[in-house]
Amino acid sequence: MQPIIQIWCGEFVNDAGNNWQHRKMQNDHDFELIIARSGSFGLIANGRHFSLKSGDCILLPPFSKIVGDTPSNQAFKLDWLHFLANGQKVQPNSVEYIRGLQDIIAGNQPTVINEYVYLPENFSISNRPYIYQLFKQLLNLSVRKSYTERGHDFMTSLFLTELANDFLTAQALKAKSSPSNVEFIAEWIRVHLADQLTVGMVAAHFELNPAYLSRKFHREYGVGVKSYILAQKVNHAQYLLSTTIDPVNIVAERSFFENPKNFMRVFKQQTGITPSQYRELYTGTRLNSTNVDPKSPIPDELGTKALHHVLNQILREEKD
Repeated sequence: MQPIIQIWCGEFVNDAGNNWQHRKMQNDHDFELIIARSGSFGLIANGRHFSLKSGDCILLPPFSKIVGDTPSNQAFKLDWLHFLANGQKVQPNSVEYIRGLQDIIAGNQPTVINEYVYLPENFSISNRPYIYQLFKQLLNLSVRKSYTERGHDFMTSLFLTELANDFLTAQALKAKSSPSNVEFIAEWIRVHLADQLTVGMVAAHFELNPAYLSRKFHREYGVGVKSYILAQKVNHAQYLLSTTIDPVNIVAERSFFENPKNFMRVFKQQTGITPSQYRELYTGTRLNSTNVDPKSPIPDELGTKALHHVLNQILREEKD
């Protein structure tokens, strides 16, 4: 319930052949989140070695020391986010954290961890297209001119809660991976979209009656299995439209639709706009590479004092 203040965010691109190594640096009062989007690379943070591949994340606490392990000439992309927050380390055997997982498993709302963002120092994203797409929205909002920067902060809070939800849901699913569990089935569907699934195929895989599966699925998700499959395909298409320059017909193929015409019809039906219109919403970003390094939005003449001011403001509001 305390404010999370975004400092800045962006995406880093290393092209194949460029010999890149993360420069030696130390963060200030800000947290830093690093997400590997494609390829692989290595970092040493606070004396600990991290080898990151697509979908992996590290969350670095304030005053972290970072340096590249060895130079890399491999192609990769990573997303990065710096933010200020009132955070503290929580042990995985924390009573509140365990009760939170139990609430998630039981479907209790709100959970006992309703007012917190729980993220580990190192983890892998389960629903990568959704999280990547959400970060793309954050990037676009961050570079768009507005009368207020509070939108950036609210979007950062949303992104972090969704990232935590991805992690916590995966942890809960591990604890209850019963073949008849609808959440487990839904996750199985998401990772098998390329198989051109039908209701019968899903039911057969889990040895369930198709009619029973559909009723159970609709009761918990509000949609049938067929509609859920289509929604997941559209979600994947949204990710491709916002993160690639592939033509619409290629996006349709990579999203497992039979033909572009059917894809465009279903996409507009579910989103209210065409694929091309959707793509136009995601044209802005703060990009850096081995050749371009954007300047921090924090004025040099303010530097650490500015961070201290914002952090003190957060802590003061917490006491009040």
